[in-house]
Amino acid sequence: MLASRETLAEQEAAAERQAEANRLADPVLKAFLPLRMKVRSQAAPRKIKLRIAGVKQLYLGCAGQADAVLGDPQFIEPDGKAAPLPLAKLRRPTHHGFLVHSDMGRWKPIIWGKQKCATGLVMRDWEVSIELDGQAEWLEGWVGSRSQHKDRQGEFWVQCRSLAEVKARAAAVREGLVDAVAAAFPSPVDSRQQRLEASVGIWKADWLRGDLAELASRYAGACGATQKQAAQEMAKRCKGVADLEAVRDLFYAQYIKPRLSLARRTLEMVERAAPRPQLAAELAALEKEFADPQGNAHGEAFYIRACNLRRRIILSHPALDFPKLLINKRSGFLPEHMCDQYLGRHSREAPGLVVLENWKGDPRETV
Repeated sequence: MLASRETLAEQEAAAERQAEANRLADPVLKAFLPLRMKVRSQAAPRKIKLRIAGVKQLYLGCAGQADAVLGDPQFIEPDGKAAPLPLAKLRRPTHHGFLVHSDMGRWKPIIWGKQKCATGLVMRDWEVSIELDGQAEWLEGWVGSRSQHKDRQGEFWVQCRSLAEVKARAAAVREGLVDAVAAAFPSPVDSRQQRLEASVGIWKADWLRGDLAELASRYAGACGATQKQAAQEMAKRCKGVADLEAVRDLFYAQYIKPRLSLARRTLEMVERAAPRPQLAAELAALEKEFADPQGNAHGEAFYIRACNLRRRIILSHPALDFPKLLINKRSGFLPEHMCDQYLGRHSREAPGLVVLENWKGDPRETV
């Protein structure tokens, strides 16, 4: 996965360089300087002024955790006459995987402290396009964020091509890589680790080829208070895979105690139905090993042992003593809502009912 992500990032960087070369080769677009800027919550707005002479279509958008606000946007003609950006001419491109907040697509007065704008467009994970007649010389406005949450950051852009489409394609390719990893490592513990690392953002952004220190810093940043300082120091010295694995061990160390605690509660629940002396002895031995200050009970390997034992405990419950499961395999396209996914009109063709044999160990599907 490391090599695939690095190669993918390099290919996309090459495509971006080619797109920029194509822009510079166009006599009209050469004079247009695309804008990509960071917006931060509770930061002061910034004035923008872009030369757009001759440009026939613009794409304005944003992505990230913070919303982006475009205040008092207006076109300036060569004679200095100003005209507000016409909201009616804005068109919203649709790209799979690029979230759109439709309730934000409207003009409204904008106030940032002492800065007041008569009109403004509030956007979050949104992109619009507008066709131009080529007569305007400049695009002016104020850009910032009104997010009330601290430390939120987003990106705002004005481009002559859809950046949302580029981002959507990149996200789809990365999702395919995630699926490939999941297929190659399908065990329950592997799946849990993949979800855990994804949830804390380990694999969210790209990195330069061979820059394992960047990956190590992500694991260190996601460590708990007990492990964080040591992990951060180790991440700074990360030179190879062995160093990365050492930082990763500290990342997983924070989850061992909660996993053992969950295993203990699970055993208590199962033993209310039937005694499990062998599993109880294994758990007691694992807890003793973890509590030994002179021992080596830390890191990913020990975390996996705790996960596997807890799984065996819960699956030993008498109520789960059956060899087959009947499941309904549905399509991946389902609305993300607590109700809509159950409505018949959202159904799509899918495998349907299948029997899962040996479901506790090595699952096999049969129709």
